[in-house]
Amino acid sequence: MSETIQASDFAERFIILCARGGAGRELPRKRRDRWILYRALQSKLADGPLSEREVTARIQDWLLGAGRDFATDAVTLRRELVDEGFLARDDYGKAYAVSRAHERNVRFEEPPPDLEERLEERRKKSRG
Repeated sequence: MSETIQASDFAERFIILCARGGAGRELPRKRRDRWILYRALQSKLADGPLSEREVTARIQDWLLGAGRDFATDAVTLRRELVDEGFLARDDYGKAYAVSRAHERNVRFEEPPPDLEERLEERRKKSRG
């Protein structure tokens, strides 16, 4: 049976995880928190299929924005998205598409569309 993460919990945890500050932080140890980050990132990949280069570029954009304080790289994140079932790769590693395979472990209510705006507001408040 899979866990369901409610939209309000998703938004709250996402903002807390990304707004902490402190460049160079590792991805969270708790699998549930990583799933939340992966789901947020998955939304950036929803209009696939995409090439490996396109997927990597979109992940890099996310790492420059919402995920900017995490000490990881786009290739590692791409692999984790595939391993955790948020992204599917064809047999040749050339085309990627959003996957629902993660739903064997976790399901999500639809996250709020303004999540990254809320995150930026929180970051501005915490800076002063």
